[in-house]
Amino acid sequence: MIQSFKGALHEVLFGSSVKAKEIAYLIGKDYNRLANAANESQQENLPGKDIIPLTNASHNDALIEFISSAVGGVFIRLPKMDHAGLQGEVGKEILDMVTFLGRLSNEFIEAMQDCSIDKDEAGRMEKILMQIVQHSVALSELISKQVGR
Repeated sequence: MIQSFKGALHEVLFGSSVKAKEIAYLIGKDYNRLANAANESQQENLPGKDIIPLTNASHNDALIEFISSAVGGVFIRLPKMDHAGLQGEVGKEILDMVTFLGRLSNEFIEAMQDCSIDKDEAGRMEKILMQIVQHSVALSELISKQVGR
């Protein structure tokens, strides 16, 4: 388990299938500065603007996973929408359902801060649940169309 941002950066640089020097080259950064930023005993820090290019160049989500975990979240990489995977309306419905499930989870966590759910909180959750149901029905219809039912 990665314990620090620098630990996550170290994993991205030195635990990826792409070599650290190539990652530095791909994002236009000095290798030594990146290596120092990943070293717990060095003062060098990674600028926030470098997280996305670093993640993309390394094909390693350790930094984003660490940040997500540190704020009580979870990072989930969504599949690319191409001919081999989800596409078009089906993919959109699935992604919308995942989005609404996340909203429902957040709403529930916030509501349970006081160990109870009041009328307003229940109403907000019911609206989100109805959106999930609508997307589920739409998804079912789209899938049925694709198999010719």
